[in-house]
Amino acid sequence: NCLNIQNGTAVLANERGTGIFAANCEVDIKFNTLGIKIYPNPVATISKIKFLKSPPQTDIFSISIWSANGLKVTSGKANGYELFQGKSLDLSGLHAGTFILQIESDKYKDAIKFIKTL
Repeated sequence: NCLNIQNGTAVLANERGTGIFAANCEVDIKFNTLGIKIYPNPVATISKIKFLKSPPQTDIFSISIWSANGLKVTSGKANGYELFQGKSLDLSGLHAGTFILQIESDKYKDAIKFIKTL
């Protein structure tokens, strides 16, 4: 089985000493290829997110916001068309601090850091 690593490198995990090795191991997810823009950054209440490169327009993407402590704060969904055109997010419920915005589908995974002010 392949183990996905953030930079796209794949490693095969197997029992030691079995003599079984993999010649090829492929990762199908594309990491940080669509480019995310969040503005304004820092954000006070409403922010807009968009992909810089055109994604598959009908693909459904999960949008997650993570705290600096690694806790998922909120999540939602949008299609590729919405994210390429720009989608507004109400971030007024977040406390001040640093967060990670992660957008992913079955084929793509992108993330960007942003700052929330009071």
